[in-house]
Amino acid sequence: MAKEVVVLKGLDEFQRSIRILLTKIPNEVVQDAGAEAAEITIRGARPLVPIRTGRTVSTLSAQATATGGIAEGGEGIEWYGWLEFGGASGRYGSNVRERVIFGRYIYPSYEANSSEIDRASNETLIAVFRRAGVEVTPSYD
Repeated sequence: MAKEVVVLKGLDEFQRSIRILLTKIPNEVVQDAGAEAAEITIRGARPLVPIRTGRTVSTLSAQATATGGIAEGGEGIEWYGWLEFGGASGRYGSNVRERVIFGRYIYPSYEANSSEIDRASNETLIAVFRRAGVEVTPSYD
């Protein structure tokens, strides 16, 4: 396979070259990176979810999508939204839980694990660039 040589004369050319290279990244790579990010998020959220029977924790899942991944919970559990975000439930709204806009478990887990997610995503992109013949030197702060 012949290697393409990219000659950079300035920032505009560099950005254009990167955009062209990114269009050549297979969708499966993007999906795998997104699924890995979602799995890291779920792994961090599981210990945060209160356990009575284990049913709620068992609904947390990571899935690949066309543009990345998604971390979600509550499949088949009608009260999961109340547990995650709060609000009123029960007869006449008698069971009230403080509302939390971004949730209690999944989004806080994403924020807490963002550096690990960034590192995993960067490693995936670096591997793709190297396969495309681009030399990459990772720099983690």
